Amino acid sequence: MYSYRKIRPLYLLVIALYGLLAAPVLASFHYSQHHGLVWLLLALAGLVCFMACGGWIVAGITRLWQRRLAACTLAGCAALLLLLRLISFYFQGESFNTRFLYHLNTDSLAASAAYLPLMAASVLFLTGCLWLTWQTVAHLPPRPADTSWRKFSPLALTFVLMLVLEPDLARLSAAQWQLLSQQEPAPALDNIDWKQLGLNRAALTPPPGPVTPGKNLVLIYLESLERLYTDEQAFPGLTPNLNQLMKTGLLFDNMLQTEGTDWTVAGMTASLCGTPLLYGLGPGGSNDVLQGGFLNQATCLPDILKRAGYYQVYMGGAATEFGGKGTLLSKHGFDQVKGKNQLIPLLADPSYLNGWGLYDDSLFDLAAQEFERLATLQKPFNLTLLTLDTHHPSGHPSASCPRYPAIDNSILHAVHCTDHLVARFLERISQHPAWKNTVVVLLSDHLAMRNVAQPLYPDDYDRQLLFLALNTPLKSSVADSGTHMDVAPTVLDLLEVQHSAAFLAGNSLLETAQPQVDVYAQSRLDAIQYLNLNLLTGAAGGICDHAQLFSAQNHKLLISKREVPLSMSGMPLPFESMGTTHGLIALLNDRGTVTSTFAVNLRNLAHALYQYRDHPFIVIAPAVSLPFRSVDMAANDDEIVAVLGKLGGEQLILGKAPNLESLHLSNSGCQQVLTHVMSSQTDSDNTAYLANLCQPDTPASNTVDPATGALHLTRLAHEDGLFQVTLANTGPNRYEVVALEGLADDIRPDEPDSCHAYYGHGEVIIPAIEEAGRLSARVLQQIPGETLQFSLLTELFLTQP
Repeated sequence: MYSYRKIRPLYLLVIALYGLLAAPVLASFHYSQHHGLVWLLLALAGLVCFMACGGWIVAGITRLWQRRLAACTLAGCAALLLLLRLISFYFQGESFNTRFLYHLNTDSLAASAAYLPLMAASVLFLTGCLWLTWQTVAHLPPRPADTSWRKFSPLALTFVLMLVLEPDLARLSAAQWQLLSQQEPAPALDNIDWKQLGLNRAALTPPPGPVTPGKNLVLIYLESLERLYTDEQAFPGLTPNLNQLMKTGLLFDNMLQTEGTDWTVAGMTASLCGTPLLYGLGPGGSNDVLQGGFLNQATCLPDILKRAGYYQVYMGGAATEFGGKGTLLSKHGFDQVKGKNQLIPLLADPSYLNGWGLYDDSLFDLAAQEFERLATLQKPFNLTLLTLDTHHPSGHPSASCPRYPAIDNSILHAVHCTDHLVARFLERISQHPAWKNTVVVLLSDHLAMRNVAQPLYPDDYDRQLLFLALNTPLKSSVADSGTHMDVAPTVLDLLEVQHSAAFLAGNSLLETAQPQVDVYAQSRLDAIQYLNLNLLTGAAGGICDHAQLFSAQNHKLLISKREVPLSMSGMPLPFESMGTTHGLIALLNDRGTVTSTFAVNLRNLAHALYQYRDHPFIVIAPAVSLPFRSVDMAANDDEIVAVLGKLGGEQLILGKAPNLESLHLSNSGCQQVLTHVMSSQTDSDNTAYLANLCQPDTPASNTVDPATGALHLTRLAHEDGLFQVTLANTGPNRYEVVALEGLADDIRPDEPDSCHAYYGHGEVIIPAIEEAGRLSARVLQQIPGETLQFSLLTELFLTQP
């Protein structure tokens, strides 16, 4: 038996170890924004159960060195978990959540050396826990060896109590169990109610047609700077310059933050790409999004500007590796991405830095120089900035800034500083001639997280994002509620960029009729997460990297091992329709990677391929339905063929079969065929294809009214429907739909009439229309923000009068 004198050191060491491990629990409670005393008591009780459970296990090990190793392993894991939770509470006022787990990767950790004292304290804490554990084990009496199950019942009970009592461990365990035991299938493309959820299916395919540039863009993400700080009742005189700008610019007055937009990279992704950064927390999860280049199959605002010829530069004071900002921006059209490491050599004093990187006064000085440089390029540009001084929890006000006189608070000083620096930057660039053609957008990257100013926030305040557009003809404010996802389409309208792109979860707030959608609905968030991972993010690698290019099995189509959703207008298509009434188009990029796949009615196959005239493709359809004149089919008309090609260039048969189920394509010789097609010369504007879209011996049934200039289209196809349409001539090369009537389906799939007009993805293609005795082909482009108005994009005369 151990005497009290012998076990007294053990009691003291256990108490010391428990006290040290309890310290981060108490600190977490101190920084918590939502948890009460019950959370604290449960967390401390859970820690007691853990130590009891660990002591029971260690006491059963005979050799001292093995006991010490096991004890240090258990204590180290517990200490690390408690420390990580404390860091989560310290930065965001909450325990483990999506945004914390998102940043838990080597790139972010390596780039986040912002708080060296915190990192040093963490090392000391871990060292202390291990040393106390090492000493404690030496005084721990061994437990008698007994294999009876009754001897293990205290261990099992203690373990269960630990899982039940420890609040965050219980929450994570319950979430993981729900994930593993979930029986409901994940949302599928075929059963998404697009209209009810306020989602745009057109965002799943690359936008067709050209993009016309508009004004220059200066987009400034304001770190954690929300509308609250501009409230004169809450913080008088804190942001005098922003308040004045809000009176003279276009203010979006009801901007909400939703799930998947509540940290910097998520807010940037959502505002640029029109979809929140939602992903699964199971296997893959955020790693799939990161490895996929942040929604690499989505069309984002900088992608559209890139197509319009914009030169795009990002500048931010922090390292671009943190949170994957550099990956997001470089994968979506930015020409230069400059962060801490790229900007430090440009500083007059490279030592003038805070823990995260450059101060905002340095950033804005360099940005003003960059604006002047970009203005000399004789092309439109996008300069995107991300401030840093207002970063939680304490802020880092620049040395050149005045302090906020009303309250001595470091975050408020930083907000006051950013207000001053933004005004100084705008004053400088407004003196440049390029200012006349530049739109400036100020946007909160997200709402403020836990910071030292939050005790000063008014109770129950309706917190909103700041979204302000300057130097536009539009003034006043927009009262319609919006989210990060609405920023990209709204900015494109403000820039007057002509495009046909769609955004999954966002709409232009300049449109008069906004959809009424519950942006917090779980069904909507689930659908977006599914679409982000399965349709807007694609695995790296080209079609030739997989052994099987295409297969049809078990009523599923697979291209490069990826299932192709069979649907149209959000409604499922029967598998049997593929190859009979519908065909399949897979769009490729220049590296041979499939960027999107979609079904198309066979009567519209030729038109749809013209809409994606800038993309290499694989088309799978009956041989009789293919529009190519140059392909040596070597196939019966009723056989299913797969063709790889480019419009105006080469088209080569990959394979053929009597039916779709028999069509299996391997990658044998794939790279050689792909290289040949990609290197083939193309007709840059595909005028020859458009001219031959309608057979010469087929009479044109579309006409132009000689008196009014109205277009009468006797058969216009849209997806699976046929319509008779009249477009009134409302101005030079402008048209508006004034009459529309549904028609019976009188075009047989096996006898396609390619002379009919077609509408899809913002374009009306009219292969043949008669005016004053001569035929022409026309392409109309939908005017952004107007659902029934179009402008003339292309006119090609087929005959002379």
